[in-house]
Amino acid sequence: MSQTPTPPQMPTIQPIPEGLAERAALLGGPEGVLTEQQIREFVAQQLAGADVDGKSVCVIIPDGTRSVPLPLVLRPIHEALAGRAASVTALIALGTHAAMSEPHIEKLMGAEGQGLAAAYPGWEVVNHAWDDPEQIADLGEIPAERISELTAGLLADTPMRVQINRLCVESDVNLIVGPVFPHEVVGFSGGNKYFFPGCSVHDVIDVSHWVGALITASRIIGTLGITPVRQLIDAASELVDTAKFCFTMDVVSGGQQLNAIAFGDPQAAWAAIAKISALTHITYVEKPFKRIVALVPEMYDDIWTGAKGFYKSEPVCADGGEVIIYAPHITEVAAMHPGLRDIGYHNIEYFTKQWDRFKDHPWGELAHSTHVTGLGTYDPETGVEEQRVRRSFATSIPREVCEAYNVTYVDPESLDIDALREAPDTLVIDHAGEVLFRLAAERDGV
Repeated sequence: MSQTPTPPQMPTIQPIPEGLAERAALLGGPEGVLTEQQIREFVAQQLAGADVDGKSVCVIIPDGTRSVPLPLVLRPIHEALAGRAASVTALIALGTHAAMSEPHIEKLMGAEGQGLAAAYPGWEVVNHAWDDPEQIADLGEIPAERISELTAGLLADTPMRVQINRLCVESDVNLIVGPVFPHEVVGFSGGNKYFFPGCSVHDVIDVSHWVGALITASRIIGTLGITPVRQLIDAASELVDTAKFCFTMDVVSGGQQLNAIAFGDPQAAWAAIAKISALTHITYVEKPFKRIVALVPEMYDDIWTGAKGFYKSEPVCADGGEVIIYAPHITEVAAMHPGLRDIGYHNIEYFTKQWDRFKDHPWGELAHSTHVTGLGTYDPETGVEEQRVRRSFATSIPREVCEAYNVTYVDPESLDIDALREAPDTLVIDHAGEVLFRLAAERDGV
């Protein structure tokens, strides 16, 4: 990976193809809450017709950084597969997140107090080991010419090596189970994204995330359509030669209930719920705010994951304003990505206009750096970098560390959250990281 262009214009986002969402079975919609019985019956009905008898099944699930009442869906899946599937392995799609401990997995899967073996007898539950070469299968390479086509020329000479957890290719059936939210890299999460980057390694992660960074998180996040990154993910997923099914979900704010659930192939199930998530997980406001305080929940334990509080609020921050990531529980930037210390947080021009300096750094880290910075400019002649907004960390990360990462430090104890809720031109966001904020003018097309 050596070259990144700066094209005169960004690629067009393709609309969801007509009929794709309708290919999936759907229960629920943007309003109302599904009952446990409704979910159980839907899951049973859909899996009754699936060819899983005597097959090995890999159930791919999210990690703890996604708010979703996973047991509401996993328990009926367990019932539906019992006595039919030859074996079932639940694979936690970590991407490059840290492995989950058994207590955290038990909480995620609703097995607290009884253990995984009792709650899901016959199932094996494993973390995706993205850093263990012995657990990774190589599916070949998508050539540079094809990558250029998929990204509309954003990447012109970069092939993409497709590697994935062996369980995904050695199992007869892959069953993806996960929610759909606005996402800073792909537009809307879910579907085949659980394969790539959820169960993959650095090459697909780096290429796809860098393409998202070139488009910019501000533009791509919450874009309802087939983005270039979604095209990359779908192309890589075509190389996974197994039967593929998918349950996607729209999660009620708070993460304890579902508005809707869909079932089908990964692309169709994703499209069905993405259309609903666009109605339930984007909040439109009339004017931008000079100050935004994003209260990041404890399910995000570092900035690598908790920065969603920035991605999903920055679009409604006024020019020259400030987004404060408020998370006193966070003590580190990204333990799994120490390379971030070498680059800090900067805008996209800072990297593209000094590409010879940064081209060999992991592109996924470069992308994250730009996502946590937002739009801005860089003048290579003067070395002056200017950001559209200021981002500040009100965490337990020390001041000197924040400054080393090129981020403003704010003492979390200096913030009176209740007072800030009443302050003029200030937006305080509870449980920040899942609902995207956009300006009403964007929705209305003015």
